[in-house]
Amino acid sequence: MQKKRITIEKLAQITQQGFAQMEKSMKTGFTRVDEQFEEMGLMVKQGFDEVDDRFVMFDQRFDGVDKRLDKMDERFDTVDLSLAAINRRLQQAVYENEFVVLQNRVTTLERHTGLAQK
Repeated sequence: MQKKRITIEKLAQITQQGFAQMEKSMKTGFTRVDEQFEEMGLMVKQGFDEVDDRFVMFDQRFDGVDKRLDKMDERFDTVDLSLAAINRRLQQAVYENEFVVLQNRVTTLERHTGLAQK
């Protein structure tokens, strides 16, 4: 085989072409990487937007639950007031057995004093 002789100028030209091709490939690669980063950024944004939408939905549902709990609190307050009123009446009421005892005592007193009703 014969050895080819390359001149310095030819070697410089080949090297320059190689660097030019490599630079072109790198620019194309970097452009693709930039596009992929942009696409990934859009996907991440879309994911966060969907999560935000879900939070809004949950907030609305919790607002509904809060309103129902507030209504229940109002009902319990009403029940508490009614129960307190019933307790006051019961505390003031004369129990049946006590009433019977008092009635018997009055009847006995009426008989002894001659005031018994016929």
